[in-house]
Amino acid sequence: MTSGQRLYRFAFRPLVRGAAMTAIRGRNRQRGDLSKGRFTRGEVRTLLNDAWTRFEAHAAQIPHEKDAGARLWLLNGALIIGAIQAAIDRGVARDYAIELVGDAAWIIYRRVMVLPDALVRLTTRNPAKRLQRDTHLIMDLFPFGPKSYCKRWIDSDRGGVFLVTRCPYQELHHKLLPPEDARDFCQGTACNLDYPLAEMWGGHLERQHTLVGGGAYCDFRYVSGARPKAKQD
Repeated sequence: MTSGQRLYRFAFRPLVRGAAMTAIRGRNRQRGDLSKGRFTRGEVRTLLNDAWTRFEAHAAQIPHEKDAGARLWLLNGALIIGAIQAAIDRGVARDYAIELVGDAAWIIYRRVMVLPDALVRLTTRNPAKRLQRDTHLIMDLFPFGPKSYCKRWIDSDRGGVFLVTRCPYQELHHKLLPPEDARDFCQGTACNLDYPLAEMWGGHLERQHTLVGGGAYCDFRYVSGARPKAKQD
C-alpha cells in the first residue's frame, strides 16, 4: 500500500467499524427471515477484516487523481466494493449486501457532511441559498473538486443544479467490476446517498440520469423544500 492508503486505513478504520456495527449488527442475516438469526458483533468484525483485505487489492488499481477529495472518494469506493463482495461471499443476498453496506456508508457520509453544512448555515437563513451554497461547497472545493470531476452548473432560484460529465468514482467501479455489478454497487451505495443528503440540507434531489447507469451525465437537481407527495388515485 502507498502511504496515503495506509493513512486512510489508520484514520478511517475506527469510523468504519462504528458505522458497520451500527448499521449491520443485529440486522437479519437474511432480509425478512427471522429464522436465519441476526448478525453478531463477531460476524461484523470478520466481514470488516475481509473488506479491508480486499481494499488493499482494489486500492492498488486506483489511478492517480489531482484532487485530494477525489483520491479520498476512490479509497472509499475501494472499501465499499470490498465490503459488498465480502458480504456476498458469506452468503448474504446480493441486493441485501448492497443495502447493508449502503446503510453503513450513509452513517459515515452524514457525519462528514455535517461540517460543511454547519459553515453554510452561518452565512444564510434562506433555504434555497443554503442548498445552493452547500452544493457549490462540496462540488467546487471538497470532495468533488473541478480537477477530477467534470461538471456544468445550471444555477436556478430553486437551488443547486448541475450536470456531472466525468466521475472518477463510477469509473473505478467499471474498472474493478463487471458492468451490472458496477452499476448496482455504485448506484446502491454512493449515488443513492445523494437523496438523504439533499434532505439533510433542507431540500430534495430530482434525478433522471447517472453515468454509471449508462447516461451521458449525472444530473443533480437539488430543489429547496420537501419532495412533493405523490398523487393518489
